[in-house]
Amino acid sequence: MSLGKVIFVVGMGRSGSSAVTRVLSLCGAVLPAEILQPNFGNPTGYWEPARAVEINDRFLYANASSWYDTALRLQDRSLETEDTAALIEQAAGFLAGSAANPAPLVIKDPRISGLLPHWIAAAGEARLQPTFVHIFRNPDDVAASLTRRDNLPADRSRALWLKYNLVPERDTRGFARIFVSYEDLMEDWNGAIDRVAAELAVQLTVSGETETTVAAFLSPDLRHHATPDGDPIADDDTRLVSRAYRLLNDAKRGQVATDSFDELLIEYGRSAFATDPPDLTDPHGGNLIDVTAAGN
Repeated sequence: MSLGKVIFVVGMGRSGSSAVTRVLSLCGAVLPAEILQPNFGNPTGYWEPARAVEINDRFLYANASSWYDTALRLQDRSLETEDTAALIEQAAGFLAGSAANPAPLVIKDPRISGLLPHWIAAAGEARLQPTFVHIFRNPDDVAASLTRRDNLPADRSRALWLKYNLVPERDTRGFARIFVSYEDLMEDWNGAIDRVAAELAVQLTVSGETETTVAAFLSPDLRHHATPDGDPIADDDTRLVSRAYRLLNDAKRGQVATDSFDELLIEYGRSAFATDPPDLTDPHGGNLIDVTAAGN
């Protein structure tokens, strides 16, 4: 009996992960039950399962962290604790209970991008084959979105952008995966879905009704921030962000320079954002733990 498949949507939050998740679900992928409700941060919906958010937040809370943590201490792939074992067990139960073979299951929670080894292990325990859609977006647009929603400083947004693009690129190697830009999704979602179906070998269908529904969902109004093509990326002297953005754009064309990605992750790991104690100041006030609006 062939394994069912799960499509994990990975990458930095506010990069179009909600949009691509919803489009995948409209084209035949299955969403888990109990999806987070829309709110001011995303009025068209997050399309992420409340149970996955709960599992991840519990683990992050136990380790004095959150989605807003720019450090890499929890991204050590050799990390094995009672907390990680509990995360894997809970995630496996959730995935097994949500699967609907032969249709692929689609899972999106930006926290997963920083916890992928554990979710990959959970997929194996749930007898699901993990595949990945890595969506990325112009880092200046992401920073503008986080400033608008969370009043987050631009340099911290760029650090998070680096973390949640570089770490999942590393952790999804060896699996079926595809890189998709938010801009390409908005301009040619049909082409993006065709690529996903082919590269991940998953069954997705686009009917006339689907065309109409997706076209209505992917309204230009979704793009609150759109940096003109050709504008330079805001960066510091290391040019880490602009270099990573160039590599991601190469990757979407099938040219994945893993050695170059590794160099950037090493550089980021030496930066103050990755080595200093995490900032646990909640942009909304209070503690960062249990914030459930980190999606896009």
